[in-house]
Amino acid sequence: LRVNVSAFKYDYKGLQFTSVIAPQVTATTNAAAAEINGVDVEFTAKPFKGLTLTGDTSLLPKAEYTDFKTLSASANYRPFLVAQKDPKFNSATGVYDASGSRIISAPKVSVTLTAQQDFDLADGASFFVRGEYNYTSLVNSDATNVKIAQQGPVTLYNASFGYVAKSGDWNIAVWGRNLGDTQWVN
Repeated sequence: LRVNVSAFKYDYKGLQFTSVIAPQVTATTNAAAAEINGVDVEFTAKPFKGLTLTGDTSLLPKAEYTDFKTLSASANYRPFLVAQKDPKFNSATGVYDASGSRIISAPKVSVTLTAQQDFDLADGASFFVRGEYNYTSLVNSDATNVKIAQQGPVTLYNASFGYVAKSGDWNIAVWGRNLGDTQWVN
């Protein structure tokens, strides 16, 4: 059994942020400051011959822009900010105060678990069967955290099986991805 645990804190200063404010028009603004606090836990276990279990969990309880008063809000999301009556949006200037908003692409929780069973064959080659579980909590794709730009949580199941040549130089595998047929944007 191998376990790795790391706790971290990132304190960003002078962070730049680029947003699409209209078709083919981008604006780069200074997000000034952001902070991320989190924990990563990884493990690998081999409880029986040929069986390998792995896992990786990331927890980000805090991942926010701490000083970001001048975000040029995307034209795509402005009507939704107005409809939500978001007090941080100035509809006259199109500027959004994203201070306190969650950082884009930073889920609070993400988990990956795998199990793989390897079978040795008589000729020295091997066969394997593998299953994967992936979970990602809600993710924001825009610094305004407007609801229409949020996705999740998302759970995905993948599986594969395959043959590995005796030499180890080549293999062949069949994969099944998103076996639960989850609809999501990557």
